[in-house]
Amino acid sequence: MFANQVRYGLATREPETTLAAVAARLDTTLMAYSPIRHVLGPDIAVHDVLAAVAHEHGVSPAAVALAWILRPAAVRWVVVVKAANRAHQADNAAALRLTLSAVELDRLDRVFPASGEDLKLQTF
Repeated sequence: MFANQVRYGLATREPETTLAAVAARLDTTLMAYSPIRHVLGPDIAVHDVLAAVAHEHGVSPAAVALAWILRPAAVRWVVVVKAANRAHQADNAAALRLTLSAVELDRLDRVFPASGEDLKLQTF
């Protein structure tokens, strides 16, 4: 198995610009790390929609953010999730059971738009 691990989530969508298209063409899996930390920050006004979608499903905003990554898409994603406590584990399990509607995906896309910028690759 070959996978490319990149920071990806609602608030960090740069991999969608070029990398996701390349991964789809090569039939490669992308691995999203840190999908929650950059979403659930201090700007609550932006996250009202995330909170509302979560409330409508009876899950946490973190579960919605994870389900958004796992939605059907042209590229396969796997997610590196935090599971340090039972709340994390519950969010992770809820995300696997959650299917977001096209309307909900559109609502999230409007407040967390794709950046249009290419991912800046890090080298070590």
